[in-house]
Amino acid sequence: MDNSKDYPVMLYLNGLDSHAIAHDEEAADALKAKGYVTHAEALKIKPKQEATKTDDNADQLAEAYEHIERLEDAMEIKDKQILDLNGEIDAANKRYEEKEQELTDLKNSTDVTQEVADLKAKLAIYEETKDVNGDGVVRYDEMTNAELQKLLEQRKVDYNKRDGKDALIQKLKDSE
Repeated sequence: MDNSKDYPVMLYLNGLDSHAIAHDEEAADALKAKGYVTHAEALKIKPKQEATKTDDNADQLAEAYEHIERLEDAMEIKDKQILDLNGEIDAANKRYEEKEQELTDLKNSTDVTQEVADLKAKLAIYEETKDVNGDGVVRYDEMTNAELQKLLEQRKVDYNKRDGKDALIQKLKDSE
């Protein structure tokens, strides 16, 4: 028997909802393997009826809404906690910046303290320098070369031991 006359054939899936055409026996076998059936068999399949809402569905829906409400409440609490934490972070950052400024100020005041100490040391050197004629004023020209050199050393000023008195006096004046 020549089956080529029986093709093409239409096969159906899920009743008459969906169909496909097979042009040969191989294609028909492949479609049947996927659940397709003939027209006669498809008519026997009852169409699916839409599910009606039952009390179980209503209860599940109510439970879902309650769960959603609890989640929304929890989200509000978490949002408030996040806002509170952001406020704490901002306050901590402000305190950090204030402390950083205090540290900078302290470093600057340390520099001033060092400057004051240096000036006090310089003043002590001036006070140790002798007043030759007792008039309360120290004049470099009243001092000997050795005294001028000692004063330069106390002030940590470089000089040449062969420098004359005028050069030593100039270096002292420059170091004031």
